[in-house]
Amino acid sequence: MQDKKLKGLIVVAILFIITLFFYKDVIFLKDKLLSHFECDIYNGVFSADYLIFGAGANGKINLWNPYIFLGEPLINHPTNALFYPLNIIFFLFPLHLAINYSFFLNTLLSGIAIYLYIRYLGKDCFSSLVGAIIFMFCAIPLLHSYAGHLQTLQTLPWLPLL
Repeated sequence: MQDKKLKGLIVVAILFIITLFFYKDVIFLKDKLLSHFECDIYNGVFSADYLIFGAGANGKINLWNPYIFLGEPLINHPTNALFYPLNIIFFLFPLHLAINYSFFLNTLLSGIAIYLYIRYLGKDCFSSLVGAIIFMFCAIPLLHSYAGHLQTLQTLPWLPLL
């Protein structure tokens, strides 16, 4: 039993180090945002998240966006994910850092989840680790990260757990 727990902790540490190495530029350099300037994170997500979470840093949450037509509700907008549990980091860090940390955290959690799923299927530890690394850095999360599709990346950790 102790051996299984130790292997699991070592795998999580390996996945953490690989993910940290991959995202090192946006984690340690505090002035970068992980995405291209003309992509969705800048054009839509950043401004909506700033309305919600920027005000949340001051102790309140905006539920209405007055800047689109005559206004629209923010609480049910699909790009905001106000009630996603891991978005608590948006209240703890500045917005650009919280977005970067969210990319990092969701990539790491998707690797851990797929590792657990492959282990559930009965494969050995090494095969599960390789499968997790492949899933973490395959085209889907990488291209969605570059495009700024944070919401898509936030769903990936939960798919293997269904």
